[in-house]
Amino acid sequence: MKNNFKYNAFTDDSFFDPFDELKRINLFDDSFFENSFHDNLKIFFKRMFPNCHSFEAKKEAEKAILVNGKNDLSTYLERDFQSISAEDFYLVIDQLLDFNLGLEIDFGSGKQFLIDSGQQVLSAVKIDSTNLADFLFNALILRSANGLSLIDNLVSDGFLIESFARMFPNCHSFEAKKEAEKAILVNGKNDLSTYLERDFQSISAEDFYLVIDQLLDFNLGLEIDFGAGKGAKIEIVADGGDAQAALDGVEGTLKSESLV
Repeated sequence: MKNNFKYNAFTDDSFFDPFDELKRINLFDDSFFENSFHDNLKIFFKRMFPNCHSFEAKKEAEKAILVNGKNDLSTYLERDFQSISAEDFYLVIDQLLDFNLGLEIDFGSGKQFLIDSGQQVLSAVKIDSTNLADFLFNALILRSANGLSLIDNLVSDGFLIESFARMFPNCHSFEAKKEAEKAILVNGKNDLSTYLERDFQSISAEDFYLVIDQLLDFNLGLEIDFGAGKGAKIEIVADGGDAQAALDGVEGTLKSESLV
């Protein structure tokens, strides 16, 4: 797939796999290929409300999104389907982008509204497992009513915090996740738990990759130091391992200078 939607927070490659981009921001993992179309769509939409911290809050947020004249998003996602219309999908995205249904857009014109506003949308009329990743990536880079992209707004609403919390799946209580976060050092001043308590609109790529290094079990102070999380000259100490091959495995993910 050609990247016609250049967005520096993801990649500058001319050709790319949209699933790889979704995986890099921890929106999906490899279970994407095992899940049904319906399950993947539900996962995507349920992660669009990172500032809703309970099941009930997410449910209420979904009910405020109208898909068509019959269903809100919560009811719509209860159906078991193998495909949906691109029109239904873009109508939901319009509302996630804070364009108000009935004021700026009407039922049946969600996709055309984006086209008329100068945004690039995909031409397919039906979404299924073969093109779902393409549509999800396209949605994340569409611009909202405030001029920011959907992924920008998600980060502002706490997507990074929720995303990092999912990095500790074996911690089954709030206290256990908190202790795991405290074991991750971001810089010389803060652990991950303290770092995420700040109200920020962006972080340095260096801080981000330093956290990822430790999630990958490279111990801070042994293999890496503060300020060297992103550097390509990190020495990976692995018994019998191929350090260059390990670095090659993450090549191409170190291009963005900041996460916004």
